[in-house]
Amino acid sequence: MTPQAQIQQILLLQIDQDDLEFRFSPLAPVLEEDSALADSVRRVGILHPPILRKRLDDRYLMISGHTRVLLAGRILGLGSLPCLVLPATCDDALALEVAFEALCARKVPTPMEVAFFCQRMAAHLGIEEIAARFFPRLGLPPTPFLVRQAIGLAGIEEPFAVAIHQGRLHEAVGRELMDLPLPDRLALFELIDLLQLSVGNQKKLVAGCRELSGRENVSLRSILGSAEIRDILDHQEMNIPQKGAALMRYLTARRFPQLTAAAAEFEQFRRGLALPDNFSLEATPSFEDDRLRLTITFAGRQELNRRLPALLADGH
Repeated sequence: MTPQAQIQQILLLQIDQDDLEFRFSPLAPVLEEDSALADSVRRVGILHPPILRKRLDDRYLMISGHTRVLLAGRILGLGSLPCLVLPATCDDALALEVAFEALCARKVPTPMEVAFFCQRMAAHLGIEEIAARFFPRLGLPPTPFLVRQAIGLAGIEEPFAVAIHQGRLHEAVGRELMDLPLPDRLALFELIDLLQLSVGNQKKLVAGCRELSGRENVSLRSILGSAEIRDILDHQEMNIPQKGAALMRYLTARRFPQLTAAAAEFEQFRRGLALPDNFSLEATPSFEDDRLRLTITFAGRQELNRRLPALLADGH
């Protein structure tokens, strides 16, 4: 923190609450009266003063603590509150750094918060300097590539940015979606969000649909709008995880029809053997050869000692 900052009692009416230049979240501050922060404010007041920067018109710009300012006025009914005030001579680069440090001290920044910080700081510092000064603070290697990647992510549309910020969409999947036309992006994201897909399945869905679109020379939206997928989504007896699993099985079967057919044939063969419950039969990965592995689970040493001689004799 710059040594020029001072604690001052500031009227709430003097604080510009509409300027979010130094807020890195894609979400505007929202007053949630049943939140943990609101409960804490009711019990003990505001423990950490908001950080402001004085403007030349004698008003104040919020650097950090947007939600706390809201709570001070609407829950505590305060007309003023103590704030840590940076002078008007504090430039934007330093104010951005202070806002970023305040964020990191409070929590681990989300990928979107890092993206918006890098985008705004790039107007003041070089990419290499941003990487060297700030990425070690995040536990990331100080490579310019990661900074450029973050700045690129800052250009994603609001619905995707909010989903990445909230953890509903993985940042790597978001970057891949940016390569697609907007209607395709929205169609994929709607499915990811509806089925609450894991990170792994998000990646498989996007990769699989892109591969099928290129291989079959059809639009990505036509793949997602197929009768098979509609049937999965409209199924009345499957819950969300079951629908997600069914979708991934369908895409796998469509991408790898020979492998899927081989798996179905093997499963039919395995069931035809009517093996005991403690027997497990496995084929080699991707059925690359005809070898099989049979695993037998015994209840304990006594059962093993009792049954092993007969098994060995049969093996010879």
